[in-house]
Amino acid sequence: MSDKRNQYYARVSKIVGNALEQQRISVFGYTHLAKAVELLASCGAFNFNLAQINDDEVVDFWQMVYNLGFTANNKQGFEISQYHLWLQSYLASHNEFEDRWQFSHDDPAYRPTIVIGAGSIMNCQRAYEEAQIKNAPLVIGIILNNGLVLASVVMPGDEFPWWELKLDIDNNKINRYCDSIDLNNQIANLAKAVMLLKTPWERKDISDLISRGKKDVLLAHPSWPWTAKYLNLKDETDLRWLESVMPKIFIKEKESLVGKNILIVGLGSLGSLLADHFRVLGANIIGIDSKDISIFNPIRQLYPTSMIGRQKAHALPMLLAQKVFMGDELPWPKPDKEVFQTGFGLQQFIGLNAYIEDDHRGQRKFEAVVKTFNPDLAILTTANPAEFRMANILRQNNIPHIIGRCYPRARWFEATYIDGQNGPCFGCLQGHLYKGAVPTLTEEQMAAYDPQAQIPEEGMLQAEPATRIDTSRCCDTILRLSIQALNDEEKRAGWFSKMILQKRPCLIGGNTAELQADGQWSFDITAPGGAALYGVINFVGSETETTKECLYCGQVNEVLIHRPTLEGGING
Repeated sequence: MSDKRNQYYARVSKIVGNALEQQRISVFGYTHLAKAVELLASCGAFNFNLAQINDDEVVDFWQMVYNLGFTANNKQGFEISQYHLWLQSYLASHNEFEDRWQFSHDDPAYRPTIVIGAGSIMNCQRAYEEAQIKNAPLVIGIILNNGLVLASVVMPGDEFPWWELKLDIDNNKINRYCDSIDLNNQIANLAKAVMLLKTPWERKDISDLISRGKKDVLLAHPSWPWTAKYLNLKDETDLRWLESVMPKIFIKEKESLVGKNILIVGLGSLGSLLADHFRVLGANIIGIDSKDISIFNPIRQLYPTSMIGRQKAHALPMLLAQKVFMGDELPWPKPDKEVFQTGFGLQQFIGLNAYIEDDHRGQRKFEAVVKTFNPDLAILTTANPAEFRMANILRQNNIPHIIGRCYPRARWFEATYIDGQNGPCFGCLQGHLYKGAVPTLTEEQMAAYDPQAQIPEEGMLQAEPATRIDTSRCCDTILRLSIQALNDEEKRAGWFSKMILQKRPCLIGGNTAELQADGQWSFDITAPGGAALYGVINFVGSETETTKECLYCGQVNEVLIHRPTLEGGING
């Protein structure tokens, strides 16, 4: 079991080591924090105490069950007083290689090394009291009715951080899916950073903020969902600033995708998790992939360990259907079946076991897919050169599409939205934008560039290391863009409409923030969790270029940023 377990964690061990194995995590409001618990478990945490939920959270419990979904291996009955058994069953069924799971329920003797809380002020206060009594750090978060999402890190001896704020949440509690996902991701990210303090895997960017007292994070705002402002609410200036940006009117964006057909190419770390988000919001999903599920996949992907060896194009619709059917097991298709369709009523899940080549054959294959399924939106997550051909076909058919990818170690990620036939195409943008200072190399990149640094173990990793917390942030970004893209124009959020109007559809998000020696921030992202937009104002060329003509759509774009030509005439 331990060999398989080590392989399961291989893609995160270089990021967090085994630091989370030593942690004991107490959770207040777990019906609101189930995703955060799942994310922490994907980084190696296996010891959780789930505090008793409040009577008014029973409805939230069933919402949690629907959002996570049953699988065939965790379908079970439980007594009404034992709701906590469901979450531990769900986690254990995803990773059957982990034989060290430790779950307790509302145990007063539990000695947490960290406490997390969310869902209501009451849960956050209960978590605070527990953390102070047990001398443990705390991470809490809240979604306000006015559309703002706030999280705080509280160290032992600190006062409760929100006493001075007027928080409107308890009277009209609402559950907005995207905000909830963002909150869970940020709480998991902050909790991970706290647990990694003073270890070899410490997050220097976040630990530096914590040491400076910047422990309160505005992590979403209706005007810009990727707001990442780290504050010290004991500082009068920071407190007044936060109060000034709190919107006075509650803004609720439509999130339902019922009846929409979404095509996803690439069913891995991004595509599989996105498909599950779309499943929750009611969309029909058509997924394309040619690979099988390997032992390295479940750590960051939707598939449980029980599906290792299955084809992703078969496993994804099967898993989505199980989640909707409350865990009912369906018959698997034959391995050579190219199209597998399941679902019921208005919601269908389709898997195409196919590889889209970067040639005319792949082009014709993808054209046939588009013609057959006529998607309302397409998501490309392969980072394969064939994406240029696929994006061009989608544009010719006036189908909105998003191209998403994570950079090395998922320190940063990119999501580019192409508005059908409007604005620049993917070929216009990719490789032609100046995106600011380039980040430092990862260990894997340095090893690749230095043959003497190559070690045999590198080949065993099978992929760039990253955590699901980091890759999930990219998924969450694509989810928000997708919802906006499928909304009627008059109902779109202001930030999205402005992005389209300004022709700045390339969004780079930062799971980290890196200040370089010359004072520039990598990709112009100044705080972990922030994002920057790029577009037509960032076209770059040589000293002599004034315009660039796109090879795909034929648009001529003005070069506004010039870089010097290197000696020998090669454009730098």
